Amino acid sequence: MITAPIRRLAVALGVLALLVTAAMSLACETATKPASGDLSTDQTLRIAISGEPESLDPAVVSFGAAAGIERSLFATLLRFDPVTGQVVAYAAEQVPTVENQGVSSDGLNYTFKIKKDAKWEDGTPLTASDFEYAIKRILDPRVASYYGQTYYAGLIAGSDALAEAAKADPAVIEQLKQAVEVNAIDAHTLQIRLARPSATFNMLMSLWPSAAVRQDVVGADVTSSAWAEPGKLVASGSFRLVSWEHGSRVVLERNPQAWDKATKPTLQRIDLVIIDSAATAIAAYQTGQVDVAAVPASSLAAFSGSDELHRVPVSATLAVVFNNSVPQFDSVAERKAFCQAIDRDTLVKQIGRGLGQPSTSWLPAGLDPWFDSQRGASLRLNDAARTLLGSDNYGAAKLIFANIDPESVRAQFLQGQWSQDLGVSIELSPLDPRAFGRAFGTGQYDMALVGFSEDYHHPENWLLQWMSDNPMNVASYNDPAFDSAIKAALRETNATKAVQLWQQADATLIDKDVAICPLMTQESAWVVKPYVDSLVLSGADGLAGDSFWWKTGILKH
Repeated sequence: MITAPIRRLAVALGVLALLVTAAMSLACETATKPASGDLSTDQTLRIAISGEPESLDPAVVSFGAAAGIERSLFATLLRFDPVTGQVVAYAAEQVPTVENQGVSSDGLNYTFKIKKDAKWEDGTPLTASDFEYAIKRILDPRVASYYGQTYYAGLIAGSDALAEAAKADPAVIEQLKQAVEVNAIDAHTLQIRLARPSATFNMLMSLWPSAAVRQDVVGADVTSSAWAEPGKLVASGSFRLVSWEHGSRVVLERNPQAWDKATKPTLQRIDLVIIDSAATAIAAYQTGQVDVAAVPASSLAAFSGSDELHRVPVSATLAVVFNNSVPQFDSVAERKAFCQAIDRDTLVKQIGRGLGQPSTSWLPAGLDPWFDSQRGASLRLNDAARTLLGSDNYGAAKLIFANIDPESVRAQFLQGQWSQDLGVSIELSPLDPRAFGRAFGTGQYDMALVGFSEDYHHPENWLLQWMSDNPMNVASYNDPAFDSAIKAALRETNATKAVQLWQQADATLIDKDVAICPLMTQESAWVVKPYVDSLVLSGADGLAGDSFWWKTGILKH
C-alpha cells in the first residue's frame, strides 16, 4: 500500500462497481509449479524480506512487508482476492450489496453480519465491537494513521469533526469518536453510515487498517503500538505472531484457533528472515537457508531460463516526491527541471536490467479506465531541462531513500543525472526503513524516492492523499483545482463523468503542477524452491505470496 434518485443512484453505483471489478480482475498472478509429491512433515516456509517491519499495529502500518504480515495475523470483514479481482467475505457472512440488503438503497448505510464462529487466538469471540473499536481508532487523529486519515476519514459519517480535533482535549476527542457512525448493534451486527455514497467502501473494508483490534489488548493509551509484539499481540487470522527478533526475523505459526474454513493453512510456520542486502538474500537462497527470495536486477541473468524464477508485473509506481514547501522545489519550473533531467529508459533497462517499465504517470498502466498513456509526456528526458532552473542553491537539497536494494543504486543514478544534466549537487541520505518511514511520513525531507503500490484498484487510492486538507499530504501540495476535481469525482454517480474527473485531477497533479515525478512502473521477481507448493504470487503482494500463504505447503524434498 491507499468511493440521484434512489433507483438511479443504485444503478450508477452498480455500473461503477462493475468497472472497478473488471479492472481488478487484471491483477497478475503466478502460481509456482513444483513436482508432484507428498507433503513434508516440516511445514516451514522461509522467506527473505528486505527490511524491518515498521510495526505490526494495523492502524499505523503503511509499508509492504508489514502489510503482508498483517493479512495473516488479523481478520478483516472482507478479503480481497488478487487472482479473481473480487472482494469476498471473511469475518463477515457476506459482502454487503443493495441486492442482499446489506447496503441501503441510497448507498449510505452498510450492515455487516459477523460470523458466529469467528474468534481470537485465545478463544475469545470476535465481535462487532472489536471492529467498531478498531475503525474508530484509525480515525482518531492522535493515532496519526496514514490510511485512517487518508481513505476512511471524510467518508464515514462523523469522521470529519474527529479528524479536525487533533489538538482538542482528550475528553472532547472521545466524545467525537462516539459520534462517528460506526456502531455495533449487537455482538454479530456492525452498522456503518457513510457521509456520501462510495463505489470503493467494500474494498476499504478488505484492507488491514480496518481489521478488528481488541481494546483490552491495546490498553489505555490508544496511540501506543507497544501491544503489537510477541506475547502481547492477539491474532484473529490464519497465523499468529510467536517471535520478532528485531533486525533479524519475524516468525509466524499456524493459529490453533484458525476458524475460517476458506483460509485454514497447511503451513505450520513462516520464518521471515530479515536480510537487507539483496545479494546476501540470493546467496542465502542458493545455499538453502531460505526458500523464497526477491531477485535483484543484478542477479536476473543468473536465473534466466530457470523454473524457479517468477516475474510478476506489479501495480506500483516508483517516483521522486518533492516537498513542495521547501525553497528548492516550491515552483513548477524547478520541479519540472529535475523531472526532465532523468533518463528513465536507462534507469529501467540498464540500472534495473529491464525489471519494470519507464513511466511518467503516477497512475499505473492497467488502472483502467482511468489510466492515460500520455500523462506526464512533457516530463520525459529533455535537453532543455537546465534552462528551467533559477538561481537557488540546490547543493543544499537532499534526497532521502530507504537503504535497501535496489533503492541505493537508483538513488545514486538520480544523483548522477542531476549532476550531469542540471549541474547541481544533491546529497544522498540513506535511511533504514523505519527511519525513512518516519521522515517521509512527517514531511522531513526535500526529495524522497518512494515506491507506491496500490491497495485497491481505483484512482482514489492514488490521489486522495494529495488533497490540500489531507493530514497525510506529506508533499505539502496545494492546488484548489486538484481539490475541486477530486471532490467532484467523489460525488459523481455517472461512471463516465467520474472517470473524466479523476483524469482531470491526475492531469493537474502531474502535467500542470509536477507535484511528484513518476519514474517507472515496477515489476517483482522472485526465486522459489521447487518444493514450495502453491505459493501464489500476485501484483498485490507486500511479501511473496502473502495473500495466499494459507494455500501454500512444503513438499517432501
